[in-house]
Amino acid sequence: MKPRPRLWWSVYTACAVAVLTALAAISAIAIDLEQSEAQARVEVGHEQLVREALWRMDSWFAPFLAAEAARGVETYLPFRVGRVSQTFDQALNFRSRHVRQYFELLEGRDLVLPQAPSGVDRARALAAGTSGATADSDPADLRAVEPLITYEALATRVAELEDRRAGVEREQLSPAALNVAQTAQEILQNDSWAATKGALQGNNRALQARKQRNFNSLPPAQIAEVDAATDRETDASPVGPLVAVWLGDAADRELAFVRRVTVPYGDYYPNGDFPPMTQPGLQGFLIDWPSLESDLLEQVADLFPGASLVPVEEERTADDASGRVLVTVPMALVVAPPPRPVVAGSPTRQALWLTWAAVLCALAVAGVTLRASIAYGERRSRFASAVTHELRTPLTTFRLYAEMLADGMVADPDRQQEYLRTLQVESERLSSVVENVLAYSRLEQGRARGRIERLSLCDLIERLQPRLERRAAEADLALTVDVRGPGTDVIAADVEAIGQILLNLVDNACKYGASSETPRIDLTIDAPSGRVRFVVRDHGPGIDAAHRKAIFESFERAGRNDGSIPGVGLGLALSRGLARELGGDVTLDRAGREPGGARFVLDLPG
Repeated sequence: MKPRPRLWWSVYTACAVAVLTALAAISAIAIDLEQSEAQARVEVGHEQLVREALWRMDSWFAPFLAAEAARGVETYLPFRVGRVSQTFDQALNFRSRHVRQYFELLEGRDLVLPQAPSGVDRARALAAGTSGATADSDPADLRAVEPLITYEALATRVAELEDRRAGVEREQLSPAALNVAQTAQEILQNDSWAATKGALQGNNRALQARKQRNFNSLPPAQIAEVDAATDRETDASPVGPLVAVWLGDAADRELAFVRRVTVPYGDYYPNGDFPPMTQPGLQGFLIDWPSLESDLLEQVADLFPGASLVPVEEERTADDASGRVLVTVPMALVVAPPPRPVVAGSPTRQALWLTWAAVLCALAVAGVTLRASIAYGERRSRFASAVTHELRTPLTTFRLYAEMLADGMVADPDRQQEYLRTLQVESERLSSVVENVLAYSRLEQGRARGRIERLSLCDLIERLQPRLERRAAEADLALTVDVRGPGTDVIAADVEAIGQILLNLVDNACKYGASSETPRIDLTIDAPSGRVRFVVRDHGPGIDAAHRKAIFESFERAGRNDGSIPGVGLGLALSRGLARELGGDVTLDRAGREPGGARFVLDLPG
């Protein structure tokens, strides 16, 4: 390859690599963005399902907690005279799938189990009519964790969690709500509010009196219980909220819900033998976690079949940023990550496929065009060189012989006749080269139309044979003509075009097919089924397989571009072009090496 074509191919390769690299980068970015967008949509949908799952579990468990929070303080109290029906009937007979044991813990006192009384409390329960099976409830599962339930540690932890919850709720209030709360606090501290508060309390007492009068129709025992309950509600201190507390270490945890209460325990001791309390009591219950977990996960089985719950710190139920922790239970929902979305066949990928196809086609077309341009340039260079050589040789001969004849340097008449014949041959050679070049130019410009005549095969051969024989004789070859079939068949033919085609085929046979063993060229004419076939066969070495396709291209000379054989490489290309203009074709018979030479077939309509 010459330096200039190599430079053009280098530029083309660099441009193609740059275009493909840029397109690959753009494609990677587009696919990544599409994948990220699809992943984001999947994750958003996944998070919505997680929120729905948390809402389902909290909504299902919240009523249970609300019912437990509304349970009366006396439910947790130990047995005392006069309160058998209110204490043991409520505590001992209540069973829940999710509560293992209720308990109460006071400062400086032992743990009390309302559902499993012991000692004197158990005897009093049995005396009050409670069944032995109920009073004998086995508290062994609670006794196993009793060392974990100490008043000091549990009270401190419950107070911390209450303060934490109150602080979070206050942070979540809007500025307007905070202003209202601050204003309400200021009103409570105002002296005028004290009078208003007293009036409201007086109205409340009047209301209670009217309510008590309305119960006059009830039995005296029930009226006494209602009044006692009303007084306890009015005078009792607030009951704290139930907060979830983990008992034990990470390896063996127990979940409990505990609240702080301050009650006038002396009202529950008729003899007044209960000393005053300085710290609030603790009331709560242990959770049967396996059953609760099973029921919670059952609520979301349709959303996340393989979900699970893991313990988390209690503070995260009030302030959690992960979006996985339940509000009612210090548990985090663990679900499988969202699947990676499949975006095959998406509009983006289809557009990228089309873009890649278009770019590759464009690069292929550009490569083919560049190759054709370079090949055409090389053929044109060879053509110019060949034409220059073909013109220079006869012109040199013309000039030399003309000068010798003009200067009288050749006095012998026989020598003069020989020189004149040489000038005649060279003139025909020069005329043939010029005619082929002009004919090829007209063919490329679409101006190769000739004159159609109607004549017999014998007349056609009679007009063309002398010229063909003369060309064969120049190469010391004999031309044999064989007309098969009736030579009187009339055909429509362009005599000049057919003559030029056959002359090129004979000239080609003279150049490449000469043989000392069989010095002849065979021309066979036949007219089968309305067609006319001219077969030109030589007896030379034939055509190599490597050059069978290239010989019909312009400026190609079957590897003989070294100038050893005269010619410009237009003969076969021009012959095929003219034949196709006439509606026929020129082919190399059997597309290969013939036994005893090559055979070219000119096939034309009759």
